[in-house]
Amino acid sequence: MPHIIGKNIQDVSYPIASNGYDFLFESSNDRTSLISCEFNNKKFFIRKQKKQNGTYIIKGEKITRPSPISILHNAIIVYSDISSLEIVKSNISNTVSKDEASSSKYIQDIEFLNNLIKKSKYKKYELEIGFGSGRHILDLASKNKDTLYIGLEIYKPSLDQVSNLIGINSLENIYLCSYDARAFIKNLEANTLDAIYV
Repeated sequence: MPHIIGKNIQDVSYPIASNGYDFLFESSNDRTSLISCEFNNKKFFIRKQKKQNGTYIIKGEKITRPSPISILHNAIIVYSDISSLEIVKSNISNTVSKDEASSSKYIQDIEFLNNLIKKSKYKKYELEIGFGSGRHILDLASKNKDTLYIGLEIYKPSLDQVSNLIGINSLENIYLCSYDARAFIKNLEANTLDAIYV
């Protein structure tokens, strides 16, 4: 899990925004705090924990971890900066590539995808459930530019990897979503999909 360890942390007045991140509030008990964060309509928490030796560890909160992971990395870096944390140790690079930062636009929620289907120019709509490494859906999207491809996957490392590959290959007809396939299909209008791959 990405983290930064430091000392001499300063209190933060919420809400506060920096570098595209909104830090909305902090909820604390004893030595641990959860900090509510938002970036590009993705909401998640980071954790601030005071250690016995007086240092603090700033890290991601597993259950709400966003994709791609670069969003979390940057949130931890930005929060450490606004709280004037004196960094002692980190396992996060303090720079994230443009490809990683821009790849988050390919991972969307169900509302975005429903609106896209209703308003888009595509002739066909195809869904892949559990795309894994992404080879199949990436190949289809590169060969069929008039078709919108939606990939569903609950394994976050796959979401991160494939979203990066979408950006690298400049594909504009593919989006990803972490969502239960049954609920996703149930929310679509009847006869929306031309094909489903499992």
